[in-house]
Amino acid sequence: MNIAALPYLLRETGLRPLFYYLRYQLALKSGWAQRQTRQPPADFPAPLRDIFPLPPPQSLQSDLGEKEWADLRNEAESLRRGHFLIFGHFPVTLSSWDLGLPRRHWAEYVTGAIRAEAFLPSSWPADLKFLWEPARWGWAFRLGRAWYLLGEEPLAAAFWAFAEAFLEAHPPYLGPHWMNGQEVALRLLAMLWAAQVFKASIHTTPQRLERLRAAILAHVHRLPPTLDYARAQENNHLLSEAAALIAAARALPEHPLASRWERLGARLFNQALERQISSYGEYIQHSTNYHRLMLELALYVHAVAPDVLTRAARHKLRLATHWLRSLTDGHQGRVPNLGSNDGAHFLMLTSCAFFDFRPTVEAAARAFLGESLPYSGPWGELSHWLGLLNAKEERAVALEITHRSYMGLSDVLHAPHSWGYLRATSFRSRLAHSDQLHFDLWWRGYNLACDAGTGYYNLPAPWDNPLLAARVHNTVLIHGVEPRRRLTRFLQAGWISAWSRLLLPQADRPFGGLEAHVRLAQARHTRRVWVEEGERWIVEDVLEPRRPAALHRYRLHWLLADAPWQLRAWERGLSLELELPPGVVRIEVEACAPAHILLIRAAEPIWGEGAALPYEGWIAPSYGLLRPALSLSLEIETRGLTRFITRFILPEGKA
Repeated sequence: MNIAALPYLLRETGLRPLFYYLRYQLALKSGWAQRQTRQPPADFPAPLRDIFPLPPPQSLQSDLGEKEWADLRNEAESLRRGHFLIFGHFPVTLSSWDLGLPRRHWAEYVTGAIRAEAFLPSSWPADLKFLWEPARWGWAFRLGRAWYLLGEEPLAAAFWAFAEAFLEAHPPYLGPHWMNGQEVALRLLAMLWAAQVFKASIHTTPQRLERLRAAILAHVHRLPPTLDYARAQENNHLLSEAAALIAAARALPEHPLASRWERLGARLFNQALERQISSYGEYIQHSTNYHRLMLELALYVHAVAPDVLTRAARHKLRLATHWLRSLTDGHQGRVPNLGSNDGAHFLMLTSCAFFDFRPTVEAAARAFLGESLPYSGPWGELSHWLGLLNAKEERAVALEITHRSYMGLSDVLHAPHSWGYLRATSFRSRLAHSDQLHFDLWWRGYNLACDAGTGYYNLPAPWDNPLLAARVHNTVLIHGVEPRRRLTRFLQAGWISAWSRLLLPQADRPFGGLEAHVRLAQARHTRRVWVEEGERWIVEDVLEPRRPAALHRYRLHWLLADAPWQLRAWERGLSLELELPPGVVRIEVEACAPAHILLIRAAEPIWGEGAALPYEGWIAPSYGLLRPALSLSLEIETRGLTRFITRFILPEGKA
């Protein structure tokens, strides 16, 4: 731990996480945690019980269209050959688990005595997440779905081949795949599901089931000794490990520790949901990606042990479902690229794209709201798998209606063919990204004004998590200084709350508006968003400096969709046209003083004079995936009250 970070950590998170972290370090340094996981637990001859409400294959098959069948068969063949995409885009080979390196106890990798990255193939990015992701066994969900729907035994044979190769290469508690409790927990959840799904295959012999049962026991035994680390994180780590304890207890009810696992898991899971979801419904990690993971873990627990969820936890899950549903675009199921996006997604039980949030949103709405999306499609398959379609008939509710009636329209604004999200939160937890007052704009399925996402966490600079900076978000930067001080790769100091409110409709602004403000060190920043007739979006930025007589430098930034462009500039503004498939969008920006204009694409200036940072002009739709985007900035120097006006003029376009 960076000692200099301690005062900031105490001020922003309190004593509780620090207490658990220090207790975890004590268990690690003293060797207690290592002694608890030196050997696999003693065998207990209890069979694995079925815990999932698996639907009949025929009910799933009837919902697949021609495209879904074609996608399923193509993916099945690819998986059978051992090819799997992590993070939705990066290809890995499932048979290459063993790199011929010696395995040591997991604690030696945690303490840094041995570099876990040495286990990565030389052609891969030197990032630990690329090592861990295949070992979460997300491929087991994909192979299990393919076998269950197609009934082709070579798929089951492939599952057992990959599973046994992994278990052989990574015996209990040896190697880097045992060093993190969350990774162990997510793998355990996949193992439990696969054990039930592949049970009917001719390739599932008693010997193979016994080996998988022993592996499941070893995994659940690994979790309790380091739960303090998960408690200290106060995020998805704790939810994942608590869910794994609950599921293992239900799958092995005769085990003498089963009741203890369930009591501990249920207590931690419910407490985490109650603490980690705000009264507004936003998850503690301030990330749409991790919000989805939280709901997927809750859906898993709801499927295998619905009785463990408390009334308070269910209330928070209802709020969280509304929050994510309000940010889901109806065209492709995409959401704003808010906060840390490292591709965490494990309930992959549909043919939908990796970035499509509709399967999770639909299932959560059915489970926790008794509602469904207002349209049907392949995303409904997840609800089938989780046994959510046997409940009473749900009422379909449009996204914008849900938001207006439940959330008060305080951060999302809808027009007939477009919608916008004005980021403003005062939830008391550390923000992953400096994104207060960021604005996302969506039009006919296109993310016109967007959030850059994450890119990479663990590579050398500049790709050591740089996209968390305010500089690459759609907001105003003062004097080029970030509003929060970066202490470590993940930790920033200086919590800044923002407040938002609804602006009532006016004669020429029938859809109303949004207003949010934040108090920065140098000035108060207020952002107002309106929608005028013809879906003309107006964004007004007003900056009131603390020292009005002083000269201030302001930089307004917009990260825009990559498209053919034309730019025309004048002394105090510009007009930028983007040629998107539905039509040509015009963006007009006006400043109150002469402006220096710079347009960057993929770290290269393409209009105006100035240098580009290596991470400017990029968007990362998923972890490790970088795509070009247009980074437009206007920089001015002025005194007193300062104002920027940005207009997004959307054409009628195609339906």
